Parts: sequence; structure tokens; C-alpha cells
Amino acid sequence: GIKHMFHMMNTARIEVGMQGVALGSAAYRSALKYAKERIQGTKAQDFKDANAKRVAIIEHPNVRRMLLDCKAVTEAGRAMAYKAAMCEDLTIAGKTEEDRKKAHAMLEILTPIVKAHLSESGFHATDVAMQIHGGYGYIKEYGVEQHMRDVRIAPVYEGTNSIQALDLISRKVARRGGQDFMMLMNEMDEVLNTHGEHPVFGAEVATLKDAKNVLIATTMSFAGYQMQGEIEYVVQNCRQYLEMFGDVVCAWLLLEQAAIAHDKAIALVAEDETRTPENNSEVGFYDGKVKTAQFYARQYLPRVQMNADRIKCNDKTPMEIAF
Repeated sequence: GIKHMFHMMNTARIEVGMQGVALGSAAYRSALKYAKERIQGTKAQDFKDANAKRVAIIEHPNVRRMLLDCKAVTEAGRAMAYKAAMCEDLTIAGKTEEDRKKAHAMLEILTPIVKAHLSESGFHATDVAMQIHGGYGYIKEYGVEQHMRDVRIAPVYEGTNSIQALDLISRKVARRGGQDFMMLMNEMDEVLNTHGEHPVFGAEVATLKDAKNVLIATTMSFAGYQMQGEIEYVVQNCRQYLEMFGDVVCAWLLLEQAAIAHDKAIALVAEDETRTPENNSEVGFYDGKVKTAQFYARQYLPRVQMNADRIKCNDKTPMEIAF
């Protein structure tokens, strides 16, 4: 019975991750529409000119950053969810038994990350989308507050996200002596080795390579803590570890998309040199994929080293303090 129970629970966990993606994406779309319609203030360079034209808030740099933040985390979440879904299909449709086993192993590792990382990034997207709406975001008329309330439960049910982090570090990463973990890390090498010198996003690929190595080193350090019997320290820091893992996987999948999108955009412009991201929706879509991947790598991959530093500092005050 427990085998069937885990099959049911793992399916539900992926669905919870998709809930985070869906609600975060809906909130982003609402914020994007609002930002194009809401007229307030002038362009940043004209703020001292009392007679300057008033513009839609999408012209304001900080609003644009927030919009791209929402876009990046929702597209990264969608990519991870699709990757997990493809793995699930391949557990049945894989051409060989080896292919099916590999897909199953990758699905096992991705499941807690999909549930936890995507439910939290979905809530983050609704939070940022509400901020873009300003005070209007807090009332029912615009719907963003409903998205936020609906998605907030996602990090809680089907196993809280700390339970997902424990599952990841204690069961999934440790499976077969870490072989499944390294298999997933090696899957990233195609992007790292093929696009390390890319003229547009080679620097971001290099950042991903560094982040991947930090993740591997942190994984090994956790194994050391476990061998020394410091189980409490592993449990204390498992959430930071899952966040690291999620950031690396998301950046990998977005850069993989960026490589395809870049070539597609080049081909479209080669057919007609007048096409630009501004006047052609297809070119704009592909260019957006590249810039979204760059943004995620630049803004989120630095968290990997930050979380690694938080783990390796050996801070045990949470277990030492008397509450």
C-alpha cells in the first residue's frame, strides 16, 4: 500500500508545483496589463521637468525589473514542471530499460524541488505582482490578492516544503550512493560545454557552471555532516539546500531554452532584416527568452553561493538558544 501512496503523493506534489506556476503566471499577466495602462509619473530622466509627459508605469525602471522578475520565475517554473512531466512520460515511453530507469531517477530527484521551489516562487510572483499594482493590488477588484491567497497554501500542503527539503537531501540525493544526483548534474554539461563561449550569454553559462560546482561541494559537505552524526545540522539547513538546487536547475533549463531561442531569432532576422523585437512578435518572444535567462542567471544564481555560505558557516544557534 505504501508504494501506491507515494505514487499518489508524488503526483500531487508535482500538481502543487504547477499550482504555484499557474497562479504566479496569472498574477504576472495581470501586472503586465496594469503596468501598460496605469499612467503615473514621468520617465526617470525627466523627473525634474514639471512639464514632462506622464507615462505608463511600465516605463519606470523598477517596475520593469519587477515585471521581469515575475516573468523569470514563472517561466523557470514552467520549464522545470515540463522537465518533470517529460521524465514521467519517459518512465513508460523510454526506448530502453536504461532510458526508463534514468527518467525515473531524474523524476524522483525533481519531484520535491518542483513542489517546494515552484510553490514558493509562485507566491513570490504574486507578491511582486501585487506591488506593481500598488494599493489597487490589495483590493478584490483586480484579482491579484485572490491569486496570492490561493497560492499561499501551496508551500504548506502535500508535505510542507521543509518536508520536501528533507526528502531531497536524505532520500533522493542519497539514492544509489549519490549516482542519481551526479547523473542530473552531468545532464547540465551539454549546455555548459556547448555554450560556454556563447557571444550573448556565455558569461551566464559560466556563472551556472560555478553555481553547479558550489551545489556539488555543498552536497558533499552534507554527506560529511551525516557521517559525523550531525543530523540536526543537516535538518536545520535543508531548506537552504533545496533553494540552491532549485536555482541551479531553473537557470540550466532557461539557458537551454535561450540557446534555442537565440538561433530562432537569428534565423528570423536573416529572412527579413527589418524585424526587431519591437515590431515582430516572434522575434520579441525569442529575444525575451534570452533576456529572461540572462536575468535569472544574474539575479538568482548568486543566491547559490549565499546559501552555501549560510550552510558552511556552521551556525548552530537555532539549536543552542533557549526559546
